[in-house]
This record gives sequence, C-alpha cells and structure tokens, in this order.
Amino acid sequence: MFAVVMSVWKGLTPCFMVVCSFIVLSDGAPVNNEKTSDDLQTTRWLTKYGYVSQESLSERGPGRLKNGTEVLSPPVDFNLTAAIVKMQRNYGIPVTGKVDNATRHIMHTPRCSVKDPMDWLSVDVAPYVLSGTKWHKFHITYKITEYTPRLSQSEVRRILHDAFQIWSDYTPLDFTEVTSGNADMLIAFPRWDHQDGTPFDGRWDPDRGTGLGLAHAFMPPRSERMAKKYGIDGDTHFDGDELWTTGTHRGVDLLQVATHEFGHALGLGHTLVPGTIMYPAYMYKDKYCIHPDDLQGIQAMYGSRQSKKPLIPICSLLPEKCHDSKYDAVLQFRGDTYFIQGIQFFRRQSHKVVGPILLTKMWVDLPDKVDAGYERKDGFVFFFGGSKYWKYNGRQLEPGYPRYISSDFGLPSDLDAALPWQPTGKTYFFKGDQYWRYDEETSRIDDGYPRPISVWKGVPNHVDAATQYIDDDSVYFFKGRRYYKYSEKALLVLPEYPRYTAEYWMDCPPQSPDEEDDDDDIYIPLRPQPTRLYYRSAGSHPLPLMTLMCLTVILASIFSK
Repeated sequence: MFAVVMSVWKGLTPCFMVVCSFIVLSDGAPVNNEKTSDDLQTTRWLTKYGYVSQESLSERGPGRLKNGTEVLSPPVDFNLTAAIVKMQRNYGIPVTGKVDNATRHIMHTPRCSVKDPMDWLSVDVAPYVLSGTKWHKFHITYKITEYTPRLSQSEVRRILHDAFQIWSDYTPLDFTEVTSGNADMLIAFPRWDHQDGTPFDGRWDPDRGTGLGLAHAFMPPRSERMAKKYGIDGDTHFDGDELWTTGTHRGVDLLQVATHEFGHALGLGHTLVPGTIMYPAYMYKDKYCIHPDDLQGIQAMYGSRQSKKPLIPICSLLPEKCHDSKYDAVLQFRGDTYFIQGIQFFRRQSHKVVGPILLTKMWVDLPDKVDAGYERKDGFVFFFGGSKYWKYNGRQLEPGYPRYISSDFGLPSDLDAALPWQPTGKTYFFKGDQYWRYDEETSRIDDGYPRPISVWKGVPNHVDAATQYIDDDSVYFFKGRRYYKYSEKALLVLPEYPRYTAEYWMDCPPQSPDEEDDDDDIYIPLRPQPTRLYYRSAGSHPLPLMTLMCLTVILASIFSK
C-alpha cells in the first residue's frame, strides 16, 4: 500500500506544485520579481496622486522616468497597505488593503495629474473641493505658448475658448486670449519632463495601462499682489504626446480635459462625485454637461451668472422613477406619500405619481441626502440626515434647526428609517438590525430599547425606509428595489412579499429579470470604453480549475490501483 501511495505521490508532485503556486499567488505573497515590480508601480501611482508623501520614501524611491524609460528602484520603507486603504476609501471601493481588480482598474484609468485631496472623507467638506485660492479679478487673460500637432492651431484655439466659456456662462468671469505680451494664464502642450515638477509620462496606452497622466494645471495666485506675470500660477499643461481629438471616443477629447484643467486653474480641486467635470478620472461623455456640484464649487468662489444660451447645459439629476426605485426615505405628508431620492422626491397621490421635484422646493435647507423622515400627528415634519435633524412646521423650518439627533432623541447617527405607528402612538426608529421606540409625549426612548428587528417578523435588517399607509392597516418597509408589507393584525410580513416598488408604487410595468437586484456584483463605471467590469463579492469563491483537475487525477490514481 505504501508503494502505491508513493507511486501516486511521485506522479502528482508537479500537479501539487502548480496548485500550491496558484494558492500562494492568489494570497498575494511575494514569490518573484514581478510581484516586486507590481509593488513599485503601485507605489509610483500612490505617490504621484498624493497618497504617499515624498518624505516617507527613501532616496532610491519607487522609480523615475529617464529619457522616456521607466526605471524601477528597490522597494521603499513605508506602509504600502495603509496608502492603498486610504485610496480605496476615497474612491468608495471595497477596502482590502491589496491591489485587487477594483483598485487596479482605477490605477489603470487615464486621469488628471493633479493630486487627489486627502480630506474627501471629512464630514465637514462639501462634495466639491476648493483649493483655497482664487483669482481676485473677473477679467482673466490667457495665452497659448505651444500647440499640439494632433489638431490645427485654429481648432485648439476654438476648443480652449469653448472650455473657458463653459465656466464663464455660469459665473461673472470673462476670458480673453492674447497672442503677445503678458497673460494671467499660460497654456502649453509639452512632453515628458518640462521643468514644472510634474513630468508627463507619454501617450496613454489602454492595453498596457501606461501614460495615464493627461494634463495638469496650477491653482490661482494667493493674492493679486503675489501674482506673477510670468509665474506658473494658473498655468495649464497638456501632454504633448496624447492623441488629442474633439467630439469622439477615439483618443482624448481636448474640450472635456481642458474644462477640467481650467477648473483647477480657477481654484477647484478634485471631487469624487461621479459625472462631475472635476472628477479626477477621464471618461468621454457623449452628452457633455456641467454638474450641479461643479456649479456649487465655482459659484461659491466667484458668484453666479446665467447665460441665455450656455454652451453646455446643467446636468439633470432627476432620477427616472421606473429605473431607479431605491429611496432614502418614505413618509406621509398631508395625505400623500413622499418618496425621497437624493435631492428629489416623487409624490404618490390617490391616482397618480407626480415628480421628480427638487426636495428644497418643498422643504428648504435640507441636505443633499436625508436618511429618514416622518410627519408627527401635530403637523410637524422631521427629517434626519447624518448626525443632525431638521424640524418643520409643515413646510417652514423652525428656528434653531438643524440640531443633533443624539442630544435631543438619544438615537445614533445615520438612521435607516423612521415610522410613526398608530397602534401604539409611538415613533419607531430603525438602524441596522435594531429598532428604538420613542415616546413623543415624554421626548425619550422607552425602557428596554433598542431591540432586534427580528421582532418584526419577516422585516429584513438594514431597511432603507418605512411608512404607514393611510388607506390600510399595514406598515411598509422598503429595501433596495423591493418593499415588504407588514400586517398590523397578523404582526408579520405577508407571504406574497417582497414586491417591486416601481411596479406597485410608481405605476411602472412589471420588472424584467434583467433589472432585478444583483447584490453579488459591483459595477465601477470608470473605463472610457463601453466595456463593463464586474467584481464578484466575497460571497462566492469558485474552486480553481487546476485544483479540480488535480483532485480528479488523485482519485483516479487511487481507485485504479
């Protein structure tokens, strides 16, 4: 028997070596120089875009560009995992501390060379990011000192004029091109190292993931006194090696990149709000528009001006009720049901759905996202967002609000749902897998709470919203694109639920299987090409094919003896 086992072992040793190698590689262990090279490339990206400070690197560094050739240096002594985690949190992807597919995808996407701000996660920072500097005048001159050979000079001048006009259409700023003498902004198309501290890296190659830096710009001078006639403040540089184009997916669209860079030259930083002009990654847009987040940022510095015929329109953020039926809050107000979604809401009346309508047209001064809301029986309306809440007398905000949830309600921040329930006369608050019962008369949480949501039989954890419908004796819980009907008589979710919210509340046609929720996949729309990348969650771990083959050989060898 021992001889048989040894014979099988000798025959299968190469197979086990392959399997073990696969497992080691999948765990990310440094088994060869290629892994070291990957770490160096990752370090270069993290350093270039602000996630690793130069001071934390040794003199030998992560690599340099020499005559257009990338030169790799030995590893450096710093916390690579911490830098990766910071980057993953900023971009809202799963935090693993490793260069997984989602992280690698972002690192291989062409983008602006300006560094990312490190305060994106601060709760005190607006979605848009300001650099802290701006121009102290409203008439700004610019001069093109170097052109790209990819487009004619007349095309370049027209495109850059249009990029400036996009900003001037919505602000009191005016831009004038000059061809001689001094100018506030200098614009050029240099190649590689052009002596400004931020060298370019050659033409973007989507197959190799190289040449990702497309352009960069410098912020305005800190004061009019500090402005330099020939300084670098406000200057913009486009990589001269790029295939600059106009109005096409092919190459890199100069108008869209220039509008982004001129945003920097005017004082805007990067933002992670998808679809904005100031998003750091490049993705060609067929229907180019200016995002409200961009407008809020630029107008916070310079004020507003509405052109009669702007070059590009303001992006519409109004959701389509039948395609996007996830809601932040649902509440009853004056006999109608309000479905709140970001900065808009839909209103369900007796026989029709109205909207979408801007939320601030109904309740002023609300944040861009609310977590929960309800109307109290005395007519006061409460909204909860983050750590604060707003109190309205109908539609009028009460003086002194917003206030903090924890101090007035004794509840945690970031609530999931709020529900005034007639059978008990109490208000229920939900978060995660717990709920609280609040007494409006005594203004305190009842004893014995929080309790597990499982008390509400059939109601899932982490609901998005909840409301009691005025026309029946039921409570409705919303999660994702579905809702659950909870019977007050049976004290459980009815067996024919959940159902699709869009179909039964928004009067939409039945939802097709292609539109159903897929909780296992995460779609990250960063790639300029129409290719979709899906990343499988940790819920499924398919056994490697090589492992199955080896197990098959083992069993066959044993049973054949």
